[in-house]
Amino acid sequence: MAKIAVITGGTKGIGRGIGRRLADKGYDLVVSYRRDVEGADALVKEIAAKGRRCVAVQADQIEDGAIDKLFDAAQKEFGAIDVFVPNAAATAFLPLMATKPHQIDKTLAVTIKSYILGAQRSVPLMKGRKGKIVAISGMDTIHTIPFHGLLGACKSAMETLTRYLAAELAPEGIRVNAVNPGFVDTDSTRFYAKDSFDQVVKAVSMITPVPRIGTPEDVAKVVDFLVSDDAEYVTGVTWHVDGGVQVAPLLMARMVAAENKS
Repeated sequence: MAKIAVITGGTKGIGRGIGRRLADKGYDLVVSYRRDVEGADALVKEIAAKGRRCVAVQADQIEDGAIDKLFDAAQKEFGAIDVFVPNAAATAFLPLMATKPHQIDKTLAVTIKSYILGAQRSVPLMKGRKGKIVAISGMDTIHTIPFHGLLGACKSAMETLTRYLAAELAPEGIRVNAVNPGFVDTDSTRFYAKDSFDQVVKAVSMITPVPRIGTPEDVAKVVDFLVSDDAEYVTGVTWHVDGGVQVAPLLMARMVAAENKS
C-alpha cells in the first residue's frame, strides 16, 4: 500500500525537495502551489517518471478554503494520507513599523492558519495509519534577520504549535515535529538576495561549522527520517538543519580572537 504525503508549497525549493525525496521512498504526493503552473506540471512529470503519482493543486493559502481544496483533492484521489508537511510561507519583507494590516493577515493565513486547519483535516485521513506532521520553520526564529520580524514571529508560533499538536494528537497515534532550516539555496533565497547572493553564501560559509550553505535535499533527508519508523519515539520537537549556524556568533568571536593573536 502506497503512502501519501500532502505538502503545501510543494512545487518549489524546500517543498519540492521534500516531495522528491518522499517519492523516492515510495510516497504518492498531493502538493499545493500558488501560481507556478509550469513548475507544478514539471514536478508531476518528474514524480511520474519515478513511478509515483503526484496531484498538484492550485491553492493559494492566502485565500479562504485553500486548505480544504488541497485536502479534498487528497481525499478524492487517495482516500487517506500518512504525512502532512506545512511548508508554504509568504510575507511582506518590511520593517515591522511599516507593515500593513493586510500584510499581517497574509502572513498569519499562510503560516499559522493553514497549519492548524491542515492538522484538523489530517487527523481523520490519518486514522489507523500512524500519521506524521512535519512543519517547516525558519532560521528567522532565532536570528534577527532584517525585514523578517513578522515571518520570524509566525514561524516561532509554528514551533509552539508543533509542541501543542504533538500533545493533542498523541492519542491519535500521530507524531508532530518541525524542522528549522538554515540558509538554504532556493529560488526564493536567490530572488530576495538578488546580486548579493554570492556574497551572502561566502559569509555564511565562513562562519558555519559545516562550511557551506544548505540544500533542499539536506532538509528533505531530515523530514524523511522524521516520518520514518526509525523516529517513532520522536515527537514535539524542532530539528535544526543549519550546518551549526546557531553557533556562528561564537565562531565569529573566535575568528577575531585568532586574528588578533596572529
